[in-house]
Amino acid sequence: MCADPSSIAPPFAVGEAVEAARVSKTPPAFHQTPFYLRHGAELEDWLRTIHRSEPPSREEAPGGGGGSGSIRLVHWNIQQGRRLDRILEAIERHPRLRDADLWTLNEVDVGMARSGNLNIAAALGERLGLRWLFLANYLELTKGPGVDAHAPGENDLGLHGIALLSRWPFGEAASADLPECWNYFDFPEEKRYGCRRALWARIRHPAGDLTLATLHTEVRNRPACRDRQVAAALDRLPAGPCLLAGDFNTHTFHRGGLREQAAEFVRLARTPREEMGLQLLEPRGREPLLGRIERAGFHLEAWNDKTPTAKQVLSGVEELSRLPAWLGGPLRRRFDLESRVLRMRLDWIGVRGGFRLPAVSSPPWTLVEEGPEGSEASDHAPIGAEIPLP
Repeated sequence: MCADPSSIAPPFAVGEAVEAARVSKTPPAFHQTPFYLRHGAELEDWLRTIHRSEPPSREEAPGGGGGSGSIRLVHWNIQQGRRLDRILEAIERHPRLRDADLWTLNEVDVGMARSGNLNIAAALGERLGLRWLFLANYLELTKGPGVDAHAPGENDLGLHGIALLSRWPFGEAASADLPECWNYFDFPEEKRYGCRRALWARIRHPAGDLTLATLHTEVRNRPACRDRQVAAALDRLPAGPCLLAGDFNTHTFHRGGLREQAAEFVRLARTPREEMGLQLLEPRGREPLLGRIERAGFHLEAWNDKTPTAKQVLSGVEELSRLPAWLGGPLRRRFDLESRVLRMRLDWIGVRGGFRLPAVSSPPWTLVEEGPEGSEASDHAPIGAEIPLP
């Protein structure tokens, strides 16, 4: 597999950048380091560069799973691609994945030890026979939290971001920085430099150009902040037909502070489990970003089923791990957290433009068996849709 990340290497020593940022307590302090004073402009340009595969010698694309009258779109948060072997096995098992025309990918590593120091976007593009684009969100200053910290070796590049794959040629590509909702620079478990970004590109489809776009909103913090991130992306997207997909983290919970955490524990205790399940699969009333996307002209209802794409065992939530044992233990028992599992719809597809609604025989789908309920190729299940052309 030719997924060497060296073609994305910057014109400076990555190790120097990582070390200077790692020992700095704040971004302004990092900006005053000798490394940043010499190479800061190069670093910022590198993190905002949209990297792409070399164009094939033949521009005509072979027919895909969607057929001549439709486009098959897949979105998948691949959890960094650290279980690439299982992802590739899933592609082998499912024609829906194997024959897709367009992909949007979230949590894509390039040169990270936890994912074999590969260019994961290139690895998937090569396996599927598709062109790829990759945009970094962050330069990772550690190997990652939890089990990632124990991955063998060190990061070659340390990039983590988002990607697009396409059967047809990419035209102009662009990105937008999103508002910060969480300070990862001061987050020891996952110290990072950069920001979340949206990525989009023109797809040169034989029936006419369209835009393919993705973004991954913040999981920590409040629905209002995720809404601001989506607003920043929508403000920059070009007009016209567009397919927008991503992990929008629509879990409905307010996170980030002790007061928010306490209120959400009370919500969990007072809300019947069946009702809570419905809130997490149909989060529109608690996640304003969904309404914002629809007001921007995107259809959501027809392109998403009511299936969960991710789950959370409540006894393992991050907030509990930070509490002292004398408090965390009673909370686990009081709220029966060991037996509670939240199943959530976090991943979405939006369609704007002259596309027809999905055929009854080809409704949108979620492959739960390839997510946390099955093979665990990722902690998210892939989703997809067959989008009829006008």
